[in-house]
Amino acid sequence: MTGRDLLVCATGAFTDDSLFEGLAGLARQYGRRLIIPSGAIGGIDALASAALVGLDEVSVITRKPPLAWVGTAA
Repeated sequence: MTGRDLLVCATGAFTDDSLFEGLAGLARQYGRRLIIPSGAIGGIDALASAALVGLDEVSVITRKPPLAWVGTAA
């Protein structure tokens, strides 16, 4: 173990509960952090900041071919 925290880039991998529990357990065991950023939806941090100054409405449009969903939890 290198003694480093883990910053996860592909948070969708955590639809696999056993993967999440395994990594979270290792982080606890070694006193490290499993960092899951909120930026996966194109700037959720920016939206949260904008909401503090009076954001009224947000629209999110996602386009993905139907075959890309095959075999996923979605």
